Amino acid sequence: MKRLHRPDLYAWSCFDESRDVDFNSVAWVRTGGNVLIDPLPMSAHDREHLERLGGASTIVVTNSDHTRSAAELASHFGAELCGPRAEREGFALSCGRWLADGDEAAPGLRVIELQGSKTPGELALVLEGTTLITGDLVRGHAAGSLNLLPAAKLASRDDAMASVRRIIQEYRVIDAVLVGDGWPVFRDGALALAAMLQLEAFKAEAAAEGFLEVLERAWPPGTVLDRHTHPFDVKALVVRGELWLTIGSDTRRLTAGDTFALERGVPHAERYADAGAAYWVARRQ
Repeated sequence: MKRLHRPDLYAWSCFDESRDVDFNSVAWVRTGGNVLIDPLPMSAHDREHLERLGGASTIVVTNSDHTRSAAELASHFGAELCGPRAEREGFALSCGRWLADGDEAAPGLRVIELQGSKTPGELALVLEGTTLITGDLVRGHAAGSLNLLPAAKLASRDDAMASVRRIIQEYRVIDAVLVGDGWPVFRDGALALAAMLQLEAFKAEAAAEGFLEVLERAWPPGTVLDRHTHPFDVKALVVRGELWLTIGSDTRRLTAGDTFALERGVPHAERYADAGAAYWVARRQ
């Protein structure tokens, strides 16, 4: 297993070729019994490593799509299975405990119920106030940022965003976010969650105006783009850095949080500051 940002946290992964992301599992090594979260099948090496660290006494399954190898590992280590209380009826595993909002899977590992995901009452876990561990709803499909489960799979996008907003409000010092699918974030996790919500809100607003494609564009320091046009309408939100946008005789300085829009065919020029800049841009043909 790989050691994570804390000496008591480990992970193992399996690359999913159909989605081009890693599926991840977490082990918390603790006095009083180790905790596994959404455990995948383990290689012989990883299983031996876990046995040397004391095996497992508790296994938490965050949702019914993450049963993975929980039953087999619970049988092997004699661990107690814990599942989401909201899925108790019809859950594929027989659990010794059913977890709900505010419970502790183990002392220091608090449960948050997430609403609006593809399964009811999906569990997220906050370890000692600073590390968020998620199942399906919050993901990391690109290194350095987080994203929500795709909209087509959400039961309620508004409820999902409200659940994430609640995490930010109640746990303002979250530093790391360990996701079930994709890349983890090891620093400034609360900021990464807030940026994810900002992007989701931008996507929704853009879609309502007929912009169906949203991309992130990042420009190197000092880039200068002379007068040019685009064959599509543009709506953009600056997320970091600084740039100057010139349309006709008017030049605007834009920094993080600023927006701009361009109709197709409008001549304009761009100049990027010494630190470069990045923005989310929506296009409408």
